[in-house]
Amino acid sequence: MSASSRNEDRLRRGISRRRFIQTAAMAAAGATIPVRNWGEPTRSGNVMPGKIVIWEDLGASSGTSVNLVTVKTMVENGLMALTGQPTALSALESLLPGLDVTKRVTFKVNCLGTYVPTRWEMVRAVTDLLRQTCGSLYPPANITIFDNRGIGSFGFNSTNFPDVTIASGANVDPTTTIEIAPGVTVKLSSHIVNCDYLINCPVLKDHGQSDKRWTLAFKNHIGSVYGSSSDGTNCHAPNPRLLNISASPHVKEKTKLILTSAIYGVWNGGPNPGGPSSWSLFPEELRPNSIMLSTDPVTLEHWGIELINRERASQGYPVYSLPYCQDAAGPPWYLGVYDFAQHEVITNLPEPASLEAQPGAMGGVQLSWPAVSGAAKYRVYRSTNPYFTPDPFGGSNLLGETTATSYADPAAGVDPSTNYYYIVRAYRAIWESPDSPRVGAFAFALP
Repeated sequence: MSASSRNEDRLRRGISRRRFIQTAAMAAAGATIPVRNWGEPTRSGNVMPGKIVIWEDLGASSGTSVNLVTVKTMVENGLMALTGQPTALSALESLLPGLDVTKRVTFKVNCLGTYVPTRWEMVRAVTDLLRQTCGSLYPPANITIFDNRGIGSFGFNSTNFPDVTIASGANVDPTTTIEIAPGVTVKLSSHIVNCDYLINCPVLKDHGQSDKRWTLAFKNHIGSVYGSSSDGTNCHAPNPRLLNISASPHVKEKTKLILTSAIYGVWNGGPNPGGPSSWSLFPEELRPNSIMLSTDPVTLEHWGIELINRERASQGYPVYSLPYCQDAAGPPWYLGVYDFAQHEVITNLPEPASLEAQPGAMGGVQLSWPAVSGAAKYRVYRSTNPYFTPDPFGGSNLLGETTATSYADPAAGVDPSTNYYYIVRAYRAIWESPDSPRVGAFAFALP
């Protein structure tokens, strides 16, 4: 099946809603990360804590070229999936409550790295929607795109964004400071201070230094402040400096969307690599060809970390576990949801359309289902409870995994008085599809 046919098939079958899957990356490293259950106060900027959309389309790129039309469709579908709104325009408007022609929207992009910056095509999809808000009266001059370095050569220019403010440099506000550590303050960008809504647009990247392993939602705000190694105000150290920036009122309250550029990504050699990484988790194009959308920086950060770690493990590289993402969920920051079991994950990986159970040739049960476009493997779940929920966390009802579209369960025939019920989910990279239809196997005992 061609890439375009596969993508059309995914869209026809809808989206999937799955909780987070503990990936093989952590298992490979033997890592155990305790979950901290914090009492979480109101997060006015994070209106959908724990929710994330991952939307993949193999047509998003071809070699070094990115398809603007495809990426716009991905962003629009992602916004609808995140908000549950029937149109992309209503989805964006729901994320920007109270938007009118006087309000300002700022995009913080990441243009460190010649080869893997925030893709302008992804940002363009949102700015095109913004132009349609307020009865198509919203003024593009109220839109600002900025980073603390030159961004024009990365596609953020007047040709691609007519009448939009393109700003290079943090342009610090002299009156607004953030205490990043006891007695240490930095000045926040005026582009954030003066906006009403903030959209954070990080990139899926790792970082080579031991205290800075990731360049995602939190790290992107290094470019939102002025910090210097010479005077001790450098903000790279992730905890508490990066978290204090993200928890500052202007950033925390104004951030209405985190839109991560993962068309290309870097799992080793970041943040300014010699080129995009080749990804074994995405064998068709060797790149993620994805975007990630969330209002929750912790949830999004954790997914990005897990995806990078899974690829590192598959390539024989060490995986990393940094505590700052977990810390961000708790006091004093309360920035989002860390617990895997509380994540709602929405993808466009379809579920198996049917599931059949027949007596096995050697007794027991033989399961079969149709192939799912984009699936790397399938996970088979079994329980004696017909209404069971698959448990990918502890694996209490995970029977096994397979790359085939069939699975034999001879154990189901051992006790003729026990009935079993099955569900199959497609699996790709680090996420699952929704459930297949569930089937029951009755009296499939050994002779």
